Amino acid sequence: MWNTSPDELLRLGLRSRSAFPLRCTAEHLIAQQEGGKDVKGNIAAACWLCNQRRHQRKSPPSPEKYRAFVQNRLAKGKWHPPDVARLRTL
Repeated sequence: MWNTSPDELLRLGLRSRSAFPLRCTAEHLIAQQEGGKDVKGNIAAACWLCNQRRHQRKSPPSPEKYRAFVQNRLAKGKWHPPDVARLRTL
């Protein structure tokens, strides 16, 4: 993820089109619309793409279920898009 500028990712060979969705956002584990607060225990860093996809679901998973989903995908090596997965081997 990047916060201020995607330049670091671009220098590693990631295309600018691929870098934009990896912008760092504050993910509310319990959505604000469901009463979630802006407090340390309710906010985690997440890329923009993951944040959007989680909340676009008809029934967003609970933080615990989403954590298990992410861990399962990481264990299978299927979390990152191909451009990003390639960077992890550099």
